[in-house]
Amino acid sequence: MLDYVFWPINLLKREDDLRQRGDELVAIGIKSKDSGFVVLDIYPVDNLKGVKIRVPYYVIGRSDANSLKSWPRNWQFELEKYGVDESYLVKFKEPKLKLMEFYSLEPLSLELPEKVVENSTNEGEDLQQNAMKLWSHPRFESNDRKLRDSIVLINIYFKQLRKLHADYPSLRREFENKPTLLINKFKSYIFSTKIWKFIRTVLYYIALIICACATSVLTILNRHIPQIINISATAQQIDLRCRQYCYFPVQYLKISRDVNFKRQAPRIRSNSVASALQLRDDLPFENYPDYIRMYNTVWLIFNDLSFGFMLTAYLYENGDYIVDRSSRFIQWSLYEALKVLTQNLARNPFGIKLNLEMGNFLSELFLWVIEISYLTYIKYFADPENVKRVVKLLIQTSYTFGATFTLALFIDFISILTFPISIFYHISCKLYSFQINVMVSLFYLFRGKKRNILRKRIDYKFFDLDQLLMGTLLFIILLFLFPTVLAFYSAYTTLRIIVLAVELLLESLIALINHFPLFALLLKLKDPLRIPGGIYYRFDEVDDNEIVLTLHNKPMPVGLMFRQYKALMSSLQTNYLSPKALKHVLKGGKVIMQRQKLYSVLYSTLPDNPLPIHELYDKLINNKTTD
Repeated sequence: MLDYVFWPINLLKREDDLRQRGDELVAIGIKSKDSGFVVLDIYPVDNLKGVKIRVPYYVIGRSDANSLKSWPRNWQFELEKYGVDESYLVKFKEPKLKLMEFYSLEPLSLELPEKVVENSTNEGEDLQQNAMKLWSHPRFESNDRKLRDSIVLINIYFKQLRKLHADYPSLRREFENKPTLLINKFKSYIFSTKIWKFIRTVLYYIALIICACATSVLTILNRHIPQIINISATAQQIDLRCRQYCYFPVQYLKISRDVNFKRQAPRIRSNSVASALQLRDDLPFENYPDYIRMYNTVWLIFNDLSFGFMLTAYLYENGDYIVDRSSRFIQWSLYEALKVLTQNLARNPFGIKLNLEMGNFLSELFLWVIEISYLTYIKYFADPENVKRVVKLLIQTSYTFGATFTLALFIDFISILTFPISIFYHISCKLYSFQINVMVSLFYLFRGKKRNILRKRIDYKFFDLDQLLMGTLLFIILLFLFPTVLAFYSAYTTLRIIVLAVELLLESLIALINHFPLFALLLKLKDPLRIPGGIYYRFDEVDDNEIVLTLHNKPMPVGLMFRQYKALMSSLQTNYLSPKALKHVLKGGKVIMQRQKLYSVLYSTLPDNPLPIHELYDKLINNKTTD
């Protein structure tokens, strides 16, 4: 039987120190049912006198102190008595759990397990599914189980080493120096004082009050009629912040005490590939991804406030210029230019002969809407004093809540100011789509066919002569009116797309600030072991042409960190920049801002519903009493 022996790199230095004493050395390791052998420590033979090593610990090999051979040729492994005929030696760097270091066969997910299933796309699952398809092959099933169990033992190497010392006190050796011991004693003393317990209790109740207020706000924002978050970017941003504040205590409990919540458990399909990827047992502690999500959110909130300070300074220094330019632009774009465009559409634009009566009717209708909207609110928004008040509001919002709330308010201002354009677009869209559908139905009439709405198909139909004549007259009338409707529809659809493009650009910027994987990128730069993306082996040549495998951690690919943005960009391309979207516009379909759908992918790190306050209160109290 073939098996692996995993050897910690730090033991090589310890071996050199022990060799100076001239003692024969013995390697003690651990093995689970399906794992390889993981060497825990090496000792002189004298230390093992009178010590009987029991399962799951094994004497893996011995080394003669007088041997002139270098590692690993100086070791004689004794694995035959355990049923192992051939073995491969693999070096590894011991992961430090206190520093959140560990190995993982699959890339660590930055999303909640249930959101991976809901939002999974073919592009987003490439790396994870390819790994799963490889190891799910029957040929690799046993190797996968052996390697996965070995990784589990490697991840908890120091924990198993302490357990070995606890089971065999004669083998104990100190790892912590005196300053570290003093610091740990000081921490334990501070955390045991009544002042700290009082401060902690006050912080718990403050967190509960914040969560209760945030839950109430979420209840108001997510009412079915009307659902404000679908029509307001500011409401969407408030909804996001409230969900984050409600999830912070849950993440804290998961990280600090490894508390599990029944209502927060992932709802994963049993046959899903993503479920097999997420519910794995090679993580040293189950809730480690929440550690990354929590601190990533904290970093992003502080960055949002920092960007808000920068935006506040810019608006404050250039306030007069912004007020003057904004006032002129609002007056020109939403009244003067819009009025000129509407009037020109009724005067045969680009030399196209339009229907005069219909053009004048639509033009007068739209001009009436322009005048009403201008006298109602655009005139006041275009006033420099009111623009100055709006800029002051943006400054206060940016300084207090951050840049994302300022951008969200700006998007809502754009939606309010461009409301006349939305009205014109919807009116012209209704006329255009109605005329297109009627003309297509009449065209089928000439061919002796009709549309079957129930069966969603085209059936043959015999029409009488008077029906054909009436259809011909209606078709000719609509055909001559079509250029007029097309001119109005094209003009206002273009304006609507321009406004929508500006809003989508700002929404994407808000999403980037809110969900940028900053903490994950910093972890990758600082210590790749803290955010693994898989493992790989490297062949290292030692003395005497001896080849030894070395286990290395593969950092998570940057593309996988930005999987959410790939899905977001793919969604934007499908809905607005694809041939399907162009066909939808040519048919007269409405182009609208699907804000809820736009944000569905970016809510992947938050649960759908916050934890009830009473359950959170019980968990916090239990956590408090067990400290």
